[in-house]
Amino acid sequence: MRKIVLAINLVILSIIPAHYPYASDNRSEIMTLNGIIIDQACAEEHKSDILSYIKNHTKECALKPGNQARGYSLITPDMEVTPFAPKSNPKIVAYLKQTKNKMRVTVKARLINGQLVFITITNIITPKIKPKTQTVKK
Repeated sequence: MRKIVLAINLVILSIIPAHYPYASDNRSEIMTLNGIIIDQACAEEHKSDILSYIKNHTKECALKPGNQARGYSLITPDMEVTPFAPKSNPKIVAYLKQTKNKMRVTVKARLINGQLVFITITNIITPKIKPKTQTVKK
């Protein structure tokens, strides 16, 4: 009897992920990542020189219709290129179309099956460093 119950449980557990591909969405932790958004077309085309390429990559290029269709990735400071899940692309396009928004971003996302599932995106805020004032002793 125990073997039958165990076998049924194993069958049920093996079926659930196949029918519910996003069942793990709520279990993956939310990550906060800093990086640069790049469209997949440019990321693949400039794979060998990505470091020098991203310095001049523009929002206008990322927003070209063909590039939008290919999707987006995030390049982190350690030069890891992680793609966004296709369902994140409309939100990224809407973000990039706003003139105040930049390509350097802070993203909150879940990493599911090697893709970032977008939650929020904001410009990276670089703190302004005030020079120290020196006092002159007399």
